[in-house]
Amino acid sequence: MHAAILLFCLAGLLTGCQTGRHHAVTPQQATAKLRSPVSLRDAVLTLPSDALSGMSLRQEFLRSKSECYDEGQRRIWYRNDNPYKGCGTSSMFYLRLFEDASGDTIAASHAARPFADNSRPSEVWTRVYRLVDGAWVDITSSAFSAAVSRDAYFRFDAPGDSVAYGLYRLQPRSDGRGDFYNFGHQLGQIKWRDGAFQINRRAND
Repeated sequence: MHAAILLFCLAGLLTGCQTGRHHAVTPQQATAKLRSPVSLRDAVLTLPSDALSGMSLRQEFLRSKSECYDEGQRRIWYRNDNPYKGCGTSSMFYLRLFEDASGDTIAASHAARPFADNSRPSEVWTRVYRLVDGAWVDITSSAFSAAVSRDAYFRFDAPGDSVAYGLYRLQPRSDGRGDFYNFGHQLGQIKWRDGAFQINRRAND
């Protein structure tokens, strides 16, 4: 009797371990073999979900590359806001990859949720990750200087080193059915410097 119980417990432990291993395989842990610079394709396959606005069908996204996917400049502008169609994102989003002074890949992403589904502007829609020892590490809390408004929109999809940012603006819909958030006044440009996005003080900086 005791032997049967012991075997049952061992079987349960083994099953639990196998299940635990299965659930532990996340995109973030899959970056263990990545090295900087990271290609846009590898970033799409391995970044944590919030950097891709919850994208669930990553292979499908890569197979259906569009004009919004720029491997050369390592940036994405994904337009689909419908979670039931496309690649399973919850919002349109902008993503760019680049290397900082230490050579580590930085992935900066902004989900334009206020524009896409009328969510309130918030800092939660912007994420910044650094590749450290083969794993993506969330550095969002330290990735912006105090002078940069964190609930702004950030056009990480644009080419070049500088990033346009500005305030969302609540304005009436053209059909008269309430208000919606649109991209409002551009506050300026930011650029990665000294480990964070800093405001450009000069046009050619």
